[in-house]
Amino acid sequence: LEEKIRERTLKLEQQNKTLLEYSFLNSHRIRKYVASILGLVYILKEEDISVEDQISYIQHIQFCAQEMDKIIFQINEGLEVSIN
Repeated sequence: LEEKIRERTLKLEQQNKTLLEYSFLNSHRIRKYVASILGLVYILKEEDISVEDQISYIQHIQFCAQEMDKIIFQINEGLEVSIN
């Protein structure tokens, strides 16, 4: 019985380590786009910029949001696979 508990504990510890690494990597992938969005929104609110630049910044914000959506979808797919 003690051997089974030890094996199960090792397996759970390894799974936890894997999940921590997975979440760390994915948070950095998302953070890149969050930082871009926050920076662009700040510029749009605080700076006097041309309409053309505003449009360009909004397009970039949309791109960042789409990329984050893709990453989140990939994360969810990965979690579903690992759970099943």
